[in-house]
Amino acid sequence: MKKKFIFFISLFVTICLGLVMTGLIFNKTENEKQNGLSTHFDVSVQDTIAYVTYDDGEPSLHLYNQDKDIDATAFQLEKEYMILDPTFSHDGATLAFIAVSKNLETNLSSTVYLLDLRTYTPQPPFTLTVIGWHCANARYARRALHKLFRLLNL
Repeated sequence: MKKKFIFFISLFVTICLGLVMTGLIFNKTENEKQNGLSTHFDVSVQDTIAYVTYDDGEPSLHLYNQDKDIDATAFQLEKEYMILDPTFSHDGATLAFIAVSKNLETNLSSTVYLLDLRTYTPQPPFTLTVIGWHCANARYARRALHKLFRLLNL
């Protein structure tokens, strides 16, 4: 009985040490864990899809339209940022999206980009700084972008 108990305890400790060593060897940063498609996308009237992907934490905004033979990376940011809520204008000529810092404890500002889809050049962005609160509601952000398009007559 005592030998079984010692055997199971030593087996348990050996397995735990092996798992800890494996975790230390294959340790990944948060950016390395962020790969693939995100849940942020939009579809234009012309059936162009704007979607966000991450490659080792680096966000990219892509455009795809099978009929118009469009499959391009439209915009990229550094690993410290996220791309949220791409939204097409009513005529489909402009794409707005929000860039926010991944570290919301130190940087609560959001930058809104307006991307001209004819030239793939971003128009000068503007930054919204939020002090004391943060809006994590995607529906609210999408409605705000639609209101922005109406204000700018895009």
